Amino acid sequence: MLKKILKNEKGINLLEVLVALALLGIIAVGFLSAISTAAKASFLSERQAIAENLARSQLENAKDQPYQAAETPDSEVEYGAITEDYSNFSIWSVNRAGEVVEQIIGVPWDTAANTASTDDNDIQKIKIVIKHQDEEIYSLEGYKIDDSQTTE
Repeated sequence: MLKKILKNEKGINLLEVLVALALLGIIAVGFLSAISTAAKASFLSERQAIAENLARSQLENAKDQPYQAAETPDSEVEYGAITEDYSNFSIWSVNRAGEVVEQIIGVPWDTAANTASTDDNDIQKIKIVIKHQDEEIYSLEGYKIDDSQTTE
């Protein structure tokens, strides 16, 4: 009689349990992978936005300073950066030779030839480079013009 009762019992066998666990595992891995990807994208987007804002503020700071003419042919003008703690971000610029340097540099510029000029013709090109943990992540170019000699 006991055998008859046990035979009629319907239950879950080991194979069904293993298949259910495997499906649950696959779904969990996919979900966690999606969360990880979204978190990384959010971090990179925030880092890029901070770098862009930092570059814009540094360029505007250099433009707001009085124009300084280059003292000698083939020289550059240094404009100071805003000094604050930028949380692993560093501010660089590009000098006449095209090298990235840790200063804000104004390079006398020939607009007709679109190259560095040997003489200061009242216009300088400033290129700001933002690095995060020694990785270059953003750059911005602008021009500083000596408008003190213009008359209205």
